[in-house]
Parts: sequence; C-alpha cells; structure tokens
Amino acid sequence: MSLRTALVAAIALGLLVVAASGQAETTAVSVDDRAVEFATLPCVGIQSTSSGYVIDDETVLTVAHALFETRDFAVLDHAGVWRRGQVVRLDLERDLAIVRVEGLRSRPVERAPSRPIAAWEGAAVRMVDGAASGSAEASIVRRVKLVTDVVGDRSEQSDRKGYEVALAIGPGDSGAAIVDGDDRLVGVVFARSTQRDGVAWATAVDEVDTTPSDVGAWDCGDDVEVELDLRRREPEQLAG
Repeated sequence: MSLRTALVAAIALGLLVVAASGQAETTAVSVDDRAVEFATLPCVGIQSTSSGYVIDDETVLTVAHALFETRDFAVLDHAGVWRRGQVVRLDLERDLAIVRVEGLRSRPVERAPSRPIAAWEGAAVRMVDGAASGSAEASIVRRVKLVTDVVGDRSEQSDRKGYEVALAIGPGDSGAAIVDGDDRLVGVVFARSTQRDGVAWATAVDEVDTTPSDVGAWDCGDDVEVELDLRRREPEQLAG
C-alpha cells in the first residue's frame, strides 16, 4: 500500500476570501501564544475548524486544504480575538498556506536546523495547541518523502519532505505546528494515518515558502444565506 493511500486529511476542506483587520496589536511572545485557530466556511459543506501558527509579524502558517475553495474564514488569536486574514500564498502541491493577519505581531520563528535523516528517529517534539487536541508531546518515527494527491486535484500527485510522527490528532489539528525541544519549528501537521492509531504526518519546515504567490480564485456559485459562526467561545470578538 502506498503512503498516499495511508493518509487522510485531518479536517474537512476549509475556506477562502477576506478582508483585513485594523485593531490594536496582539503580540505572540511565547511558543504557545503563536498558536491560532481557523474557522472556515467552505463553498460546499459545513463550517470546519483548523489550526495555524504565527511565524512572523502578521504572518500565519497553516495547511492549504483548510482554505481551498472557501467562502469565508477568520482567525482566532491567543488573546481570544477573531481577526480577518488574507491568503497570500496557497501551495496546493505541498499543502501549505501563508495568511496575512493585520495587527497580529510576533518575532520571526526559528526553524529547526537540518539534521541527518537517522538523527530524527526518536527525536522528541511537541504539537503546539492544536485546535482539537491542544498541546501534546510526541516523537519523530522517521523522516520520509510524502507522496500525496495535490489539493483539489486527485489526478495529480506531488512529493515533499516530511515526518511520520507518533502523535494522536483529531479533526481540527491540521495546520498545528510541530516544534523541537528548543521551540524551533520542525513541521506542520496535515494528516493522520488510517492504518495505525496514534500516527500523524507532518510536512517538514524545509518546504515552507513565505513568498507571496498568485492565489487564484474560484466560483462558489450563487450566494447562500449562511455566514461564518464566530460565537463558539467566550470571550471572543471579531476584529475589523
């Protein structure tokens, strides 16, 4: 069985669009403060949740499959404020996305340095505040080449660097950061194994590119009488 068939997206497809906010600054100081939550409204289907991580000033890293073909989305920061964002890079081959969130301030995140493949085996890591499972200790089983369908096009395949991780995740944890013992970014959770309990897959930080790209557009069809529901927590407010 191929690695591709052993993977399943940890959340349903999410959403896109969007306006920027203009409220007071929020600064991500600690590694846990960098974690954010996405609420997304897809073109087809019900509202879903995913995770993200602040990697620089007004720059959030998440998974592309959470934002592809969506009507609307919002980002919940560590202070409990809902903010609007703008997708500036949507990498469907690597299943990674960069979102600009105005007013969300943070120092640049440090990336884990390159290591020999064998050196990753058994390495202690941690998932940072996934939207479904919270923070969790984990370990790298092995570094691998991930072969998956391109997001939105099952007729095309892509490969990228990644990790098999001993970690139990749930729907909503896709996009959560994996960090090492020094809180350096190692990778991004994007799926769980369908064959083995407690196994997740993460895209390596080596694959992250923050350069803006042509995000493109899609037609969600006629307007529907449904709006993003941001009333799930207290306190919370929508900035912008």
